[in-house]
Amino acid sequence: MRMSLLVGMVLAAALGAYANPRPILSLPAGGLQPRLERSVLLEKERLRIGKQTVQVEYEFRNTGSEAVSTEVEFPLPALHSDWGWRGEGLFSNFRAWEGDREIALTKEVRAFARGEDVTDALLKIGLTPERFKASEGAQAALKHLDEATKAGLARVGLLVRNSADDTRLVPQFREGPSTYRVDEDYCLVCNWECRISYRWPQVFPPGEAVRLRHRYSPVVGESGSDSVMFAEQFKDACAGPDLKAFMDGHQGENMVRVTWLEYLVTTANAWQTPIRDFELVVEKKPDEKVTFCWDGKIEEISQTEIRARKNDFVPDRELKIYFLERLKR
Repeated sequence: MRMSLLVGMVLAAALGAYANPRPILSLPAGGLQPRLERSVLLEKERLRIGKQTVQVEYEFRNTGSEAVSTEVEFPLPALHSDWGWRGEGLFSNFRAWEGDREIALTKEVRAFARGEDVTDALLKIGLTPERFKASEGAQAALKHLDEATKAGLARVGLLVRNSADDTRLVPQFREGPSTYRVDEDYCLVCNWECRISYRWPQVFPPGEAVRLRHRYSPVVGESGSDSVMFAEQFKDACAGPDLKAFMDGHQGENMVRVTWLEYLVTTANAWQTPIRDFELVVEKKPDEKVTFCWDGKIEEISQTEIRARKNDFVPDRELKIYFLERLKR
């Protein structure tokens, strides 16, 4: 049996000019998910989300009569060339524990183009899949590609024919992928997909509680907004009257920094459910407002913490948490 720890992330960007704020692409972060495994019950989940750190504690119990030995996987969302140049180093501080014992993780990095694994081909010419750029050595190697390598790269769309007015013959990074000259006829476009995952073996003895936890730094989305733009751009924020009062009077002259991150809670449904004891704690600054959709009570337990709880919880939608902070020009 094989389990997968699904996780995503949200990509960050600078707030930018207040005159033209826009939401930045975000990808959701998630939790442990097994494949075809229903004999392990997710009894308890403690999810603590902050803009600097996400920490999750799980308590599992194998309700079957035999031990379940499997592999747990923490895959990042696929990285792409338009923003994937950030990929090197993302989630590099991911750590996991069973009880007090830190788990030794294996990192795997693979590159795909048109559904084909091109990792070995890229490494052969000195390209790093998670960087989407070529070093000086790789650029030199591109000029000496053999015909078989050229044919393979062309088949998956990484090697493209130059047009007469093509300006992409030198290393550059615009809105799209970096492009490098190979010869008079072709250039290499770094538009592959990079898939990164962390893995470790895991055993669930019958009838015993197994406590797992993991921690990592999320990469959050960010934008500027005012009360009118927020209502238009972030319709899934489930903003209440208190948030409207916070936003009122801050249109035009005063802006609000909106930061958000997503977390996939429905991955829990691949385990034996319901989750008997679920708790979410959101960490915030004292002067920030937090909003997210939740069927139940949300309480502010301190100036820096918001809490939501549920018993016998079967998630039916994902979490998207917004943080709002007033800004002045």
